[in-house]
Amino acid sequence: MAKEIVNKSKLLQLEKLLQKASIKNTKEYLAKEINVSVRTINTYLNFLRDEYNIEIRIEKVGKKHCYQYANKLESIENIIVDVKDIPELQEVVSVLNKIAVFKNISCLESLKNRINNSLKYHQEDTIEFEPIIYFDEPTIVASKNLEIIGRLYQTVRDKQVIDVTYRAFGKLPKIYTLSPYFLKEYKHMWYLYGYNHATKKNVAIPCLAVDRIVDVVINKEKKYVEPTQKFQHLFDFNLGITINENLIPIILDIEIDEALKNYLTAYPLNASQIIKENHLKVKIVPNYELEQWVLSYGDQIKVIGPESFKEKIKERILKQFKQYE
Repeated sequence: MAKEIVNKSKLLQLEKLLQKASIKNTKEYLAKEINVSVRTINTYLNFLRDEYNIEIRIEKVGKKHCYQYANKLESIENIIVDVKDIPELQEVVSVLNKIAVFKNISCLESLKNRINNSLKYHQEDTIEFEPIIYFDEPTIVASKNLEIIGRLYQTVRDKQVIDVTYRAFGKLPKIYTLSPYFLKEYKHMWYLYGYNHATKKNVAIPCLAVDRIVDVVINKEKKYVEPTQKFQHLFDFNLGITINENLIPIILDIEIDEALKNYLTAYPLNASQIIKENHLKVKIVPNYELEQWVLSYGDQIKVIGPESFKEKIKERILKQFKQYE
């Protein structure tokens, strides 16, 4: 439909009438109220349906047909934006398109479509767009996992109990009945956390790797168990994905090479990290991922304390050394 035939001001006037549940809302009445022809009303009604996906209900009153929004809270004013916002909206769409996992999350896809509708409305004001932000990691997600992540995301939003068929490497499939709580990404991999109905505990160790989930089925017999804690700060002192309620944070003291100082200042382990001279101190849980992080820097890092963590790193280094003897 040609956009130039639609008058924005008239369209908004029509919307105000359609949002009211009135038996007056015949095409003739609507045309008179906003001072246009009945033919124009037909054009505007089709425009609202086709361009903005707004459902318009038709109610028969005697021999007349009356029109109103099926959802009276819906409004094109939530879609139409100022011209100056167009470059930012184009960037938002670009980012949403580049993060592969978003493509299977319905509410984010819906948001993208609504933004695109806004851009359609201002089509003559849009400019040739060159993206500013580029990603590598968010695009590296297997297509099978994208579909499962989208389904899991929706079950968390809808608070649905699910039966997850899970197959760990080299093992037979196992079914977990979960109240899903959240998803977390770490090094290109996605993980699901939630309440395990069999053990009556949170799924923390292990959390479930999405790439090993074979199937997800809604369980209508079990009642969803609400979380007893907030998750926003769950990983404040945890590196990676491993959560162990029996472990408490330590003050890790490590000696670092001069060459690493700037890098570790730019990419801190968490907000508690302090670097003075060639020493880094940080409050952190001593989990498997932290061990891997320390070992990944080889001879550029030396653990000073605590002694228990230092010994664990030493044992792993000696074990690796023996493999090359």
